[in-house]
Amino acid sequence: MEDVRDELQRLKQENHELERELRRECDCFNTPCICQPVLENSTAEQKARLLEKKVAENLETIAHLRQERNLINKDHKDLQQRYSEVCEVCSCPFLLNTAF
Repeated sequence: MEDVRDELQRLKQENHELERELRRECDCFNTPCICQPVLENSTAEQKARLLEKKVAENLETIAHLRQERNLINKDHKDLQQRYSEVCEVCSCPFLLNTAF
């Protein structure tokens, strides 16, 4: 469960970094950065498409990890229920007084 949570956090952080890169904001004025050399439109568009694809892949992975986490939670609850049932059977007075 902790691994899933860590992977989810890592992917969220990566998405934020990719979004920042897409916006290319200048740190000093928080406006579109004019300090950087201007890229040709086709190169910028290509890079934007690649970054958008990466963001989409990360969102898909996040959704998959959330589903996996839900399944793990359900399995855990089922195992807790089974454990409780087994404990009830084991504490049965009839079984405690029976010699095997």
